[in-house]
Amino acid sequence: MRHFFIAVALGVPFSAGAVGSDDFDPPKPTETTIQCEEGQIWDGEAKACVDSRESHLTDDGRYRAVRELAYAGQYPRALAVLDAMAPTDDRVLTYRGFVSRQQGHHAAAARY
Repeated sequence: MRHFFIAVALGVPFSAGAVGSDDFDPPKPTETTIQCEEGQIWDGEAKACVDSRESHLTDDGRYRAVRELAYAGQYPRALAVLDAMAPTDDRVLTYRGFVSRQQGHHAAAARY
């Protein structure tokens, strides 16, 4: 644990796996990153891009989309999906910190 705090203090980048996933491999691009527009994610049942605020979508599905978008460097789109979720949820805060850090906003990342 001590090494974790030292790494955080030094701003050592972490893999996206550290932001709420047990999978450390980069996600494969899906329709979410290839076809959908900002604020949208792929809905496999509808076989279409839908607004990430759609009530039938699960937060786990949204988190997978955020992880995929973050790995693809599509940070504004990842933040738009995060806006569809509870702002105080631990995973939302962690992802916001990760995206902020990736964008070079270290002070903002530290707040999350």
